[in-house]
Amino acid sequence: MLNNNSAELREWAARCEKMAASATSENERADLLRKRDALYALADSEDWLAGLSPGGTPAISSI
Repeated sequence: MLNNNSAELREWAARCEKMAASATSENERADLLRKRDALYALADSEDWLAGLSPGGTPAISSI
């Protein structure tokens, strides 16, 4: 079962990564990559709170 909140956060993180690839300045690129990392961390936290492993897979203890 996939946590919808974490899935959406991962989609936004992927968008940040794509935008970082075409950023016009190093500062903009670094800012977008920091946002990407923060969004992935939030997604992992959402999964953990929902009893899932990072990425939306069931945690071993819940199988």
